[in-house]
Amino acid sequence: MNLDTKIPPPIVTIMILSIIYLFDFFEYNLNTDIISIITLFIGLIFIISAVIQFINRKSTVNPTKPHKTSTLVITGTYKITRNPMYLGMLIIISFALYNASIISIILIPLFIFYINKFQIEPEEFEMRKKFGKEYEDYCKKVDRWI
Repeated sequence: MNLDTKIPPPIVTIMILSIIYLFDFFEYNLNTDIISIITLFIGLIFIISAVIQFINRKSTVNPTKPHKTSTLVITGTYKITRNPMYLGMLIIISFALYNASIISIILIPLFIFYINKFQIEPEEFEMRKKFGKEYEDYCKKVDRWI
């Protein structure tokens, strides 16, 4: 079963970043560039470490095919958050809050809503079907975001 989501989360992230950039283009300065680089780096650490965990366990990283997951990954960044890839994407997007622009204040909660509703909830449904009590126990120990 594929998820109903037709737009993969990395594409949603890029779209939101592009919109924020287009609306805020004239507001950026050197300070935001440094903050952007730092948040990009932190976000990428979450994403890359999560992907490595999946690759090491020979499981799928494809967010539209959670049914192909072969192993419940609960180590590394997955001890901090059940969704380190999405958290990394949120961190990358959240640099826009530095300028407190109207568009970022609107789009960041929209991103969280979209990812929760159309990505995380369907993934969690699949994980509950596939891993049952093991996944439920994991959910009790680790929050969805952080």
